[in-house]
Amino acid sequence: MRTEILIALIKIRQYMGEELFRDRRLAGTLEEALGELLGNRFVGEVGLMLRLYMEGYPHKMFVSGATAAYWIEQEATTFARRYYLQEPAVKRALASWYFLSQLTEREVSDVSSDETGAALAVHLTRFCKKQPASLQKSLLEILGRSAQDFEHLQTSYGQQKGADFADTDDEFDSEDCYREGLRLEKDACNEQDMQEAARYFLRAAEAGHAEAQLSLGDLYYHGRGVARNLAENVRWMRLAAEQGVPQAQARLAWNYQQGQGIARDDTKAAYWYRKAAEKWDSDALYNLALFYTEGRGVAKDAAQAAFYCRKAAESGLAEAQDLLGLMYYNGSGLPKDNEQACAWFQAAATRGFAEAEQHLGVMYYNGHGVPQDSHEAARWFSLAAEQGNLQAQLNLGTLYLNGDGLPKDEGKAAFWCSRAAEQGNVEAQYLFGKMLLEGVGVRANAEQAVQVFSKAAEAGYAPAQYALGDLYSKGYGCPKSRSQAISWFHKAAAQGDSQARKRLDEMRARSDMLNRFRDW
Repeated sequence: MRTEILIALIKIRQYMGEELFRDRRLAGTLEEALGELLGNRFVGEVGLMLRLYMEGYPHKMFVSGATAAYWIEQEATTFARRYYLQEPAVKRALASWYFLSQLTEREVSDVSSDETGAALAVHLTRFCKKQPASLQKSLLEILGRSAQDFEHLQTSYGQQKGADFADTDDEFDSEDCYREGLRLEKDACNEQDMQEAARYFLRAAEAGHAEAQLSLGDLYYHGRGVARNLAENVRWMRLAAEQGVPQAQARLAWNYQQGQGIARDDTKAAYWYRKAAEKWDSDALYNLALFYTEGRGVAKDAAQAAFYCRKAAESGLAEAQDLLGLMYYNGSGLPKDNEQACAWFQAAATRGFAEAEQHLGVMYYNGHGVPQDSHEAARWFSLAAEQGNLQAQLNLGTLYLNGDGLPKDEGKAAFWCSRAAEQGNVEAQYLFGKMLLEGVGVRANAEQAVQVFSKAAEAGYAPAQYALGDLYSKGYGCPKSRSQAISWFHKAAAQGDSQARKRLDEMRARSDMLNRFRDW
């Protein structure tokens, strides 16, 4: 398009005369303005020249290039706005077309007979070809031309000026479309705006723009601006990944890992995570660490897991910092070091990562790597509990129940235990069931206690299985049932619960005694 700028300036000088450039002060200001406007391509220069010509060189209007740039930004799209056209490429071309018609005192539809107009026709033709038929027709009607006219102009002008000018600067155009898509996506107020953003991303993506392919893949995954389509999400992510975009490589790996839009394949997931990890993508480094930890798609290797986890942690990823803390705590792939574990838990916790807050609370409570401090433990448990961490909610409830590091408060203990119980924590279900049974912090309710114990018992938690068996044996909060009691005692005993074995022995002995009595 810089060739078009040059042509425009030559033609303007031809039509307007050398006197335009005789005022050196004005020419200097003009040069400054054009330098700032070079990114606007063609329309800015023509618009500025036109205003200077029509207004009789209004010096005060252009006291700085910035002032000129602002005015051009407002003026250059007037014609395009009249027809509700938001496409950047056609804005430039149509506005330039309109300004050129003013300069040459020709009809808008007749501008293409001029050399500069023919250049614009080439640009418009290529744009029209990429649009829906209805928009193509609308554009051609505005300009009073036919598709055949534009085809002829493109061919003849391309032959006359050579391939360098006849070829559109696709890289610039695709970048322009991509940036417009980003702007529309950022400012989107409704689904229609997102559809427009998706259209820009699609044009840029089809031209091979890697970041646009990534953005379009995201839209297909979330169903924003386009119908949700996981297969299309994978297709565009793959294209961007193959061009080396690390975010796309990491997301394609995730697709393979989850079986989203493509057959699940841990080996291919590991391959793409490694590709992204080579570019230091923090999510890829973290996920690759998990793969080596679990032996998914790669041979299990604690040292490799620690290597990738450290790289992700050093990039500031809280999940990786927490995992690295656990590796130090457990001595997995690294020498066991509670102080290092605390340091990484602290790094992740200060970023608000709930799991790290919970782990740091445990370290303070047990005095591992830091001086023992129940009050500090309670503070970290509280932060994690507020974010919904189940274990932290249970731990906080236990501290309130025992008055450990916090003032004893049975009501708050019941509240936090019930929160964790509602989310499926079996230890919390068992503890809250006991509180309901005994009326600790809540009104006693044996029937509700049975319901809570049942959830934990069915999940395989032995203490809850024993408690439920005991209630069935007594008929407390539920109908008395010897068979149900024996069933739950058996399940608890199978997990090594000594109380359950003792109760079964007692029930068996009682049964034998009754049988002997009947025989007698």
